Amino acid sequence: MNIFKNFKKKGVSKIIQNEQSCQFKEVMSFADFGLSDSKSIKKLNARLEFLNYIIAVLREDLKYALIAQVMYTYDVIDLDKKFIPICKDIEGNDVDVQKNLSHQDRNMWLADDCVIGNPWVQQRIWSLAVDLLKAPFIQDSNQQGVYFPELNLCFVYSGNHSIAVGSIYKTGVIRVKECSIEPAFEHLKSDGISWINVHTNEIIEPVKDFRIAAMFEIAKKVYYLKNDIESRINRTNFECKKRFENKFELSLIESVSLARKQLVPSIYLATKLEEANITLSEVQTILNDENVANVTLDDIKLILNLNEAWEYLLFSISDLVDINYVCKINDFVVRNQNNRWDIPEELKVNVLRTRFDILKLCFDVVEMKIEEILDPSLSVTEQALEFFIYCINHEPFWKWNKSTGLLIANKILISDGAGILQISEENMTLFNQELKNLKKTKDSAQLKTFLHENCIKGLE
Repeated sequence: MNIFKNFKKKGVSKIIQNEQSCQFKEVMSFADFGLSDSKSIKKLNARLEFLNYIIAVLREDLKYALIAQVMYTYDVIDLDKKFIPICKDIEGNDVDVQKNLSHQDRNMWLADDCVIGNPWVQQRIWSLAVDLLKAPFIQDSNQQGVYFPELNLCFVYSGNHSIAVGSIYKTGVIRVKECSIEPAFEHLKSDGISWINVHTNEIIEPVKDFRIAAMFEIAKKVYYLKNDIESRINRTNFECKKRFENKFELSLIESVSLARKQLVPSIYLATKLEEANITLSEVQTILNDENVANVTLDDIKLILNLNEAWEYLLFSISDLVDINYVCKINDFVVRNQNNRWDIPEELKVNVLRTRFDILKLCFDVVEMKIEEILDPSLSVTEQALEFFIYCINHEPFWKWNKSTGLLIANKILISDGAGILQISEENMTLFNQELKNLKKTKDSAQLKTFLHENCIKGLE
């Protein structure tokens, strides 16, 4: 049996069949361009974007090729009413993706969306090209199609001529049903020439255009790649949750007691983070309202401000952590200091556009990031570490980001009985090294692990 019998009636020669096979193989080879053994989520997402780019090119190419072919030849490719053929599952049951229509209609705008019409009569194109210049395109019952989300295209199976002309004029909208081609992925494959049953390797029917087969096979790659990425993310999230679980379970009274007991060391270590030249005993002396020689006025103000911020934090320990609370804590830390925010002159105009002039980054951006960090699916400890790292890495404030991040991290920990975050002097060198690695690699996992293992303290 000659499987290309029907094609020959349409004028499709063996040469064209071979050409389509070669083009299909070239596309699939291109789809594997840059394929590596790396399994990092970042590289997998980059590959996903690349595959979606290829699908986008193929669908646009197919759209205009089908519209243009009626001008070149009478032997046009006829897609009929099935974009993806009916196949059979392993038990021999029919799998017809175009029967799995969603109940919800979808608008397809001919100006913006990829709507594929398959015109074949030149006279009808001529008359519609004239008519649609006189009156706007309005869908009627004859114009029908189906949207495939995996390909991000709409296949028209009725009203091909008017919709094709509307696509060129970029006018009009059609409402169609949506259906997924995913059910066919495990039962159908193609070599660019034929559609083939996965389970029996039997040829189902010829491929009418290699671009359709290529899009189907690449969409299949996208589908399995998305599943792989999702699985890796879930596995990573599970491992992270386990790795950054809470180390302590204290009552609120115990938490506040721990924080007050460690108040002076916490303030001292925060000043060391900000590279203040001061000792623990000098911090204690300043907090006792006694004079200390050889300590700068700015350092004294920083210590007093940190003490005020801590007092407010413990007083408001049950308050919600949001953008307003975070800004208030930073305002305590920077209060009464010279060059309070160190704002460059050329950026002062931008500051006026934020709700709080202490923010260097856009208010809405910081607000969204805080909401993202305080994800209830994360442990309280991980939320605290994420916030601290965000402040030191992205510097949302004009000044004292480390101190502000440390204070808010402790607010998150203390309010939930998860201990306190304190970077001891013996860990300061290692912390600074991890901080350099963060700036270089943009990967916070190593720093977060270091903080979790070495810098979370509880009651002894």
